[in-house]
Amino acid sequence: MSQLDKLMDKIIDLFQHYAKKEGCIYTLNKAEAKELITKEFLGECKEKNTQQKMEQYMTQLDNNQDGEVSFIEFMSLVSIFTVFTNYDLMGCQVPAPPKGKC
Repeated sequence: MSQLDKLMDKIIDLFQHYAKKEGCIYTLNKAEAKELITKEFLGECKEKNTQQKMEQYMTQLDNNQDGEVSFIEFMSLVSIFTVFTNYDLMGCQVPAPPKGKC
């Protein structure tokens, strides 16, 4: 099994670990998503506005506004955090989105 295969398995396992806490392993409800984001993404974050960030993440994650976070919606957050972490590790500034393209 390749390293990438192992990482993908770990991401799937992580999602399902939190999703199954209150039932369905295919989606995260708001409480499950909040716990996952707090423990796995924000971690040691001591910023005062962490709760505000959490609400922003939840709103942005739930693209179809059904009150749950699907695996696809979750992966968009993983992708964004991975890109930002890569820029941070390289000591680069995250590029701004192109103007007039959205």
